[in-house]
Amino acid sequence: ALYEQLYAFDQQQKHQLKELSTAHEMLQLSEEKYRMVAEATNDIIWDWSIHDNVIHHSGGLKEILGYNETEIQCKEDWYNIILPEDLELALKSIPPDSAEQNSIIGEYRVRHKCGKTIWISSKAKVVYNESGQPEKIVGSHTDVTKLKDYQEKILEMAYYDELTGLPNRFHLKEHITDITRNITDTRVALIYVDIDNFKAINDNFGHGEGDKLLIAVGNILKEITDEGDLVFRHGGDEFVVILNHADRKEEISEYAARLKGKLDNPVRLTEGEFHISMSGGIVLFPSDGTDYDTLLKYAD
Repeated sequence: ALYEQLYAFDQQQKHQLKELSTAHEMLQLSEEKYRMVAEATNDIIWDWSIHDNVIHHSGGLKEILGYNETEIQCKEDWYNIILPEDLELALKSIPPDSAEQNSIIGEYRVRHKCGKTIWISSKAKVVYNESGQPEKIVGSHTDVTKLKDYQEKILEMAYYDELTGLPNRFHLKEHITDITRNITDTRVALIYVDIDNFKAINDNFGHGEGDKLLIAVGNILKEITDEGDLVFRHGGDEFVVILNHADRKEEISEYAARLKGKLDNPVRLTEGEFHISMSGGIVLFPSDGTDYDTLLKYAD
């Protein structure tokens, strides 16, 4: 009987040893798969242990942000490289310790070790233990800087005039629409101006010289426009100025006087000096109209 007990115990030990060996092999295989995925991806793969506040990163941390893993070891280290103005946004992308949401995605900016700014898309998922308590958070950081730059260029092309760099008519329409949605007691003046005899300049001196004149006029309007007010190129030789606080008629008169003073001086271009004049109209919101089409109709 003793022999049978010893034999059974030995078999049990061998079975447990085999299970441990299998588990160890599976763990090694899992770690190898994790390593291979981390190396194959262009992302920063990270794993944050909630209880001891330790973060492990893949090699992407060095490749994308320039930091060694020893430099970003806890969540506070990560928070320190987030741009201060994006910190609140970033915190929404990182689940809290007792997160009810187990998957969160967000975008924010961080500082590369060399000082440049990097846009990242952060994905995070909470991992729970057998008791249902959050144990760790795993996720990835993807460098989306080039995508953000591309989106910014697309936005610039859509809302800004390529020649003068001024906001264009689409931007103007959105701006006026925003004003009409937020009606206040403050009056807003819309000043519409165009260059007299602009076609003659194009015809006699070429479109290149005409383009230079448009740029010069745009710069003049920006120069005499107060901070907070806006200048738009509406199209062709037409410009629109928005004075956001035109409560006094004197403010509009003062702007017109500044414009006249500038136009008294000739504009110097490649082909010589040009004396230009401008025509236009002024409308007030909300007394003269409460929508884009009405205001432009009466200003033109």
